[in-house]
Amino acid sequence: MSRNSRIDMKEKCILLVAMIIPLFLGACTGKIDEDELQQIPFEAVGQKLEMPMTGTEKISEELSNSASEELLTEEIEQGSSPVNNSQEIAELPQTETTVENNTAESTQTMQTQLTQDMKEDLFVGEYNSFDMDEPSLEIQKNEDGTYWIQIGIFRLVSLDDGKGIADDDGIMFSATAPNGQILEGTITLEGETAIVTFTNAEWSTYSSENVYKYYKTSNIPNIYTF
Repeated sequence: MSRNSRIDMKEKCILLVAMIIPLFLGACTGKIDEDELQQIPFEAVGQKLEMPMTGTEKISEELSNSASEELLTEEIEQGSSPVNNSQEIAELPQTETTVENNTAESTQTMQTQLTQDMKEDLFVGEYNSFDMDEPSLEIQKNEDGTYWIQIGIFRLVSLDDGKGIADDDGIMFSATAPNGQILEGTITLEGETAIVTFTNAEWSTYSSENVYKYYKTSNIPNIYTF
């Protein structure tokens, strides 16, 4: 480099230092002349300077990014994504409908059972014969749901060990006749009147008439124990 070039460079440096010193003093005092700012021969003026991050800022950013990743992972594992939530919401009406159907079926079953129990309980009691106006039919419900039935027909037969089972039509019973034969029949109700009908052929040994009626006198049976 020639001597003249070195002199020019030196002068430029001196001139640049002379321009920077006032600016530095202005920055220290808080006053910088706008005209002086425009005269700064730096291309950096008006551009965004990227300041290096401090160690604390880097750690804070890393912790923030790590927390976001952990939260996203947890949401995915728990199935809380928008897709899963939409599916769960879509399935709710079907679940509610199933619960409602099960409740309705359960209620209907309970009502049917209650109606059946009430119907069966109507049979229980003591009945008089229309012919003799004396207790001639006793119906008692056992703990196992069956019925203990005693039937008396004046000058014809007395059945003490009758056992009945209720169905939709009434009570189906069987009992041992005096001659050891098994007699079968049904008991139905018409209001407070019990109608006893013998259904098997063995009854013809005792009578050609197989239907007998009794009227209720008490809800409490008086079973004869022997």
